Amino acid sequence: MTWLEFALLHADEPCTVRVETPGSGTVPVGPCVIAHRETGTTVLCPPDTEAPPGTRIILPEGESVEVVGAHHLDPAGTRLPEHRQFDVVR
Repeated sequence: MTWLEFALLHADEPCTVRVETPGSGTVPVGPCVIAHRETGTTVLCPPDTEAPPGTRIILPEGESVEVVGAHHLDPAGTRLPEHRQFDVVR
């Protein structure tokens, strides 16, 4: 299963975020899945998404957050397809 299939079939609300890139403005990325928890917020995106720590991501509601951790996750050992996980702070 691809990330697109997973996000559209299994996520309650897949959405599009905007990733700020130096010199190019903001780039829409999606479908993404956003998980808000007491310990922080995680944004799950397609596997080709580039957003190293320090990058700003604009969430669908307009809030700008900063990437503090970026992880490429492959499907080995998980129930999710290949994707990128970004840990963000407000």
